[in-house]
Amino acid sequence: IYLFLSVCFADGVSDIVFAFDSSNNVRPNEFKKQLEFAKRIMHNFVIGQNRSRIGAILYSDQVQQLIDLPQYGTREELSFALDRVEKSAGRTRMDEAIRYIRTKSFRRSVSRRHAAQVAIIITASPSSSIHSTKKQATEARRAGITLIPIGIGDVNIEELRAIAGTTDDSYQHILPTFDDLDFVLPKVAINTCEGTYYQ
Repeated sequence: IYLFLSVCFADGVSDIVFAFDSSNNVRPNEFKKQLEFAKRIMHNFVIGQNRSRIGAILYSDQVQQLIDLPQYGTREELSFALDRVEKSAGRTRMDEAIRYIRTKSFRRSVSRRHAAQVAIIITASPSSSIHSTKKQATEARRAGITLIPIGIGDVNIEELRAIAGTTDDSYQHILPTFDDLDFVLPKVAINTCEGTYYQ
Protein backbone atom coordinates (compact mmCIF):
# COMPACT_ATOMS: atom_id res chain seq x y z
CA ILE A 1 0.00 0.00 0.00
CA TYR A 2 2.84 2.42 0.73
CA LEU A 3 4.32 1.93 -2.74
CA PHE A 4 0.92 2.28 -4.42
CA LEU A 5 0.06 5.58 -2.82
CA SER A 6 3.53 7.03 -3.29
CA VAL A 7 3.25 6.27 -7.00
CA CYS A 8 -0.31 7.57 -7.09
CA PHE A 9 0.69 11.03 -5.89
CA ALA A 10 4.19 11.12 -7.33
CA ASP A 11 3.23 13.65 -10.01
CA GLY A 12 0.27 15.28 -8.27
CA VAL A 13 -0.60 17.55 -5.38
CA SER A 14 -3.20 17.14 -2.67
CA ASP A 15 -4.44 18.94 0.41
CA ILE A 16 -5.72 16.57 3.10
CA VAL A 17 -7.45 17.63 6.31
CA PHE A 18 -8.18 15.27 9.19
CA ALA A 19 -11.13 15.95 11.53
CA PHE A 20 -10.76 14.18 14.89
CA ASP A 21 -13.76 13.48 17.13
CA SER A 22 -12.98 14.94 20.56
CA SER A 23 -16.50 14.67 21.97
CA ASN A 24 -17.63 13.05 25.22
CA ASN A 25 -18.24 9.80 23.31
CA VAL A 26 -14.48 9.35 22.82
CA ARG A 27 -12.16 8.21 25.61
CA PRO A 28 -8.68 9.77 25.84
CA ASN A 29 -6.95 6.58 24.64
CA GLU A 30 -9.39 6.35 21.71
CA PHE A 31 -8.65 9.95 20.79
CA LYS A 32 -4.94 9.15 20.62
CA LYS A 33 -5.69 6.23 18.30
CA GLN A 34 -7.19 8.69 15.81
CA LEU A 35 -3.95 10.66 15.83
CA GLU A 36 -1.86 7.54 15.30
CA PHE A 37 -4.13 6.53 12.42
CA ALA A 38 -3.55 9.91 10.76
CA LYS A 39 0.21 9.52 11.09
CA ARG A 40 0.06 6.13 9.40
CA ILE A 41 -2.08 7.54 6.57
CA MET A 42 0.50 10.29 6.04
CA HIS A 43 3.18 7.71 5.30
CA ASN A 44 1.35 6.93 2.05
CA PHE A 45 1.98 10.38 0.60
CA VAL A 46 4.89 12.51 -0.49
CA ILE A 47 4.74 15.40 2.00
CA GLY A 48 5.88 18.86 0.95
CA GLN A 49 4.65 22.35 0.15
CA ASN A 50 4.58 21.46 -3.56
CA ARG A 51 3.23 17.94 -3.06
CA SER A 52 0.80 16.73 -0.39
CA ARG A 53 0.02 19.06 2.50
CA ILE A 54 -1.68 17.94 5.72
CA GLY A 55 -4.06 19.88 7.94
CA ALA A 56 -5.98 18.82 11.05
CA ILE A 57 -8.79 19.96 13.32
CA LEU A 58 -10.52 18.53 16.35
CA TYR A 59 -14.19 19.01 17.06
CA SER A 60 -16.71 18.66 19.88
CA ASP A 61 -18.86 21.66 20.88
CA GLN A 62 -16.20 23.84 19.27
CA VAL A 63 -13.77 23.36 16.42
CA GLN A 64 -10.07 23.77 17.13
CA GLN A 65 -7.47 24.08 14.40
CA LEU A 66 -4.51 21.83 15.09
CA ILE A 67 -2.50 22.10 11.88
CA ASP A 68 -2.97 24.64 9.09
CA LEU A 69 -2.29 23.29 5.59
CA PRO A 70 0.76 25.52 4.88
CA GLN A 71 2.15 25.15 8.39
CA TYR A 72 4.45 22.13 8.09
CA GLY A 73 6.36 20.76 5.15
CA THR A 74 7.76 17.48 6.49
CA ARG A 75 6.29 14.28 7.90
CA GLU A 76 8.46 14.63 11.01
CA GLU A 77 7.06 18.09 11.82
CA LEU A 78 3.50 16.86 11.33
CA SER A 79 4.02 13.82 13.57
CA PHE A 80 5.55 15.96 16.31
CA ALA A 81 2.60 18.38 16.14
CA LEU A 82 0.08 15.53 16.42
CA ASP A 83 1.93 14.08 19.41
CA ARG A 84 1.26 17.33 21.32
CA VAL A 85 -2.51 17.40 20.75
CA GLU A 86 -4.74 17.26 23.84
CA LYS A 87 -8.35 16.08 23.89
CA SER A 88 -11.25 18.45 24.55
CA ALA A 89 -14.87 17.52 25.39
CA GLY A 90 -18.46 18.27 24.41
CA ARG A 91 -21.09 17.23 21.88
CA THR A 92 -20.49 15.84 18.38
CA ARG A 93 -20.79 18.97 16.22
CA MET A 94 -19.80 17.35 12.96
CA ASP A 95 -21.70 20.06 11.09
CA GLU A 96 -19.41 22.71 12.53
CA ALA A 97 -16.36 20.60 11.69
CA ILE A 98 -17.37 20.34 8.04
CA ARG A 99 -18.24 24.04 7.86
CA TYR A 100 -14.83 24.89 9.32
CA ILE A 101 -13.06 22.65 6.82
CA ARG A 102 -14.82 24.38 3.92
CA THR A 103 -14.49 27.97 5.10
CA LYS A 104 -11.22 27.91 7.09
CA SER A 105 -9.07 24.87 6.31
CA PHE A 106 -9.60 25.24 2.56
CA ARG A 107 -9.93 29.02 2.55
CA ARG A 108 -9.03 30.76 -0.70
CA SER A 109 -5.73 32.18 0.55
CA VAL A 110 -4.22 28.72 1.16
CA SER A 111 -5.98 26.64 -1.50
CA ARG A 112 -4.04 25.48 -4.54
CA ARG A 113 -5.86 25.52 -7.85
CA HIS A 114 -4.72 22.11 -9.07
CA ALA A 115 -4.65 20.29 -5.72
CA ALA A 116 -7.26 17.71 -4.77
CA GLN A 117 -9.06 18.75 -1.57
CA VAL A 118 -9.87 15.84 0.73
CA ALA A 119 -11.23 15.72 4.29
CA ILE A 120 -11.11 12.54 6.39
CA ILE A 121 -13.73 12.84 9.13
CA ILE A 122 -13.65 10.44 12.09
CA THR A 123 -16.71 10.17 14.33
CA ALA A 124 -17.81 7.91 17.18
CA SER A 125 -21.49 8.86 17.27
CA PRO A 126 -24.24 10.52 15.24
CA SER A 127 -23.82 14.26 15.04
CA SER A 128 -25.73 16.59 17.34
CA SER A 129 -27.61 17.96 14.31
CA ILE A 130 -27.88 15.47 11.46
CA HIS A 131 -29.86 17.88 9.26
CA SER A 132 -27.21 20.58 9.64
CA THR A 133 -24.42 18.06 9.02
CA LYS A 134 -26.02 16.94 5.76
CA LYS A 135 -26.40 20.59 4.68
CA GLN A 136 -22.77 21.41 5.45
CA ALA A 137 -21.59 18.26 3.66
CA THR A 138 -23.52 19.23 0.53
CA GLU A 139 -21.97 22.70 0.56
CA ALA A 140 -18.48 21.24 1.05
CA ARG A 141 -18.85 18.85 -1.87
CA ARG A 142 -20.18 21.68 -4.05
CA ALA A 143 -17.00 23.55 -3.19
CA GLY A 144 -15.00 20.64 -4.60
CA ILE A 145 -14.05 18.92 -1.34
CA THR A 146 -14.10 15.12 -1.17
CA LEU A 147 -15.39 13.95 2.22
CA ILE A 148 -14.37 10.53 3.54
CA PRO A 149 -16.26 9.64 6.76
CA ILE A 150 -15.10 6.96 9.19
CA GLY A 151 -17.72 5.93 11.74
CA ILE A 152 -16.78 4.00 14.87
CA GLY A 153 -19.30 2.25 17.09
CA ASP A 154 -22.84 3.63 17.32
CA VAL A 155 -23.05 5.77 14.19
CA ASN A 156 -25.76 6.64 11.67
CA ILE A 157 -25.03 4.97 8.33
CA GLU A 158 -27.42 7.27 6.46
CA GLU A 159 -25.61 10.28 7.86
CA LEU A 160 -22.25 8.89 6.76
CA ARG A 161 -23.61 8.23 3.27
CA ALA A 162 -24.93 11.79 3.15
CA ILE A 163 -21.51 13.12 4.15
CA ALA A 164 -19.76 11.07 1.48
CA GLY A 165 -22.42 11.96 -1.08
CA THR A 166 -22.85 8.39 -2.30
CA THR A 167 -24.59 5.16 -1.32
CA ASP A 168 -21.50 3.24 -2.43
CA ASP A 169 -20.24 1.92 0.89
CA SER A 170 -16.69 1.77 -0.44
CA TYR A 171 -16.49 5.50 0.33
CA GLN A 172 -17.61 5.47 3.96
CA HIS A 173 -16.23 3.17 6.60
CA ILE A 174 -17.92 1.75 9.72
CA LEU A 175 -15.89 0.03 12.42
CA PRO A 176 -16.80 -1.60 15.74
CA THR A 177 -13.97 -0.01 17.75
CA PHE A 178 -11.02 2.34 17.44
CA ASP A 179 -8.76 -0.71 17.51
CA ASP A 180 -10.08 -1.57 14.06
CA LEU A 181 -8.84 1.61 12.37
CA ASP A 182 -5.84 -0.13 10.86
CA PHE A 183 -8.12 -2.55 9.02
CA VAL A 184 -9.47 0.29 6.86
CA LEU A 185 -6.18 2.14 6.46
CA PRO A 186 -5.53 0.79 2.93
CA LYS A 187 -9.08 1.58 1.79
CA VAL A 188 -9.04 5.09 3.26
CA ALA A 189 -5.64 5.76 1.72
CA ILE A 190 -6.95 4.66 -1.69
CA ASN A 191 -10.11 6.77 -1.27
CA THR A 192 -7.87 9.74 -0.48
CA CYS A 193 -5.73 9.01 -3.52
CA GLU A 194 -8.88 9.02 -5.64
CA GLY A 195 -9.85 12.37 -4.12
CA THR A 196 -11.44 13.66 -7.30
CA TYR A 197 -13.94 10.78 -7.42
CA TYR A 198 -16.98 12.89 -6.51
CA GLN A 199 -15.97 16.07 -8.30
